Amino acid sequence: MNQPNCTPTGFMAAVFISAGVMTAPALAIEFPIHANDLKPDERIVTGVHALGGGPQTGAKDLRILRRVADNNWRVLKAGQTNDAINSNYLIYGRPVYAMASGKVIGCWRNAPENTGHTKRPEIATGKILLQGNHLWIKQADGNIALYAHAPTGDIPASLCQNN
Repeated sequence: MNQPNCTPTGFMAAVFISAGVMTAPALAIEFPIHANDLKPDERIVTGVHALGGGPQTGAKDLRILRRVADNNWRVLKAGQTNDAINSNYLIYGRPVYAMASGKVIGCWRNAPENTGHTKRPEIATGKILLQGNHLWIKQADGNIALYAHAPTGDIPASLCQNN
């Protein structure tokens, strides 16, 4: 499979789950954001996923920071102050790449985005998973990676049929 890409929200997370004993040699994996997709004075940071649980336990949030002064960095776009709006984040709308080739084994592509810092009520009913729009990719080395929190409709139908 070619490496799929999708655009993440400001809270995109990737999770690795071991599939058991690996018989294939470990594969080199790529970082899911490429340096040439950054603008001057931007950098990438990772952090432990603060919300969730279940399949997101141990996830790493990826964020892009922009330099505003010597040692002063911000995650929001210039002029934005509201961190409850996903589209205010620098990472919003940027490409995210699969870290290794594999097969999509689960996905969702049309869950509405959360608003503010609250969970959508559909999560409690089981109609929408906590990770929102996401791809589960089983890599050739047997590991499974979860790419989560993509904006509504940003995962191509060619990668995910589930609406």
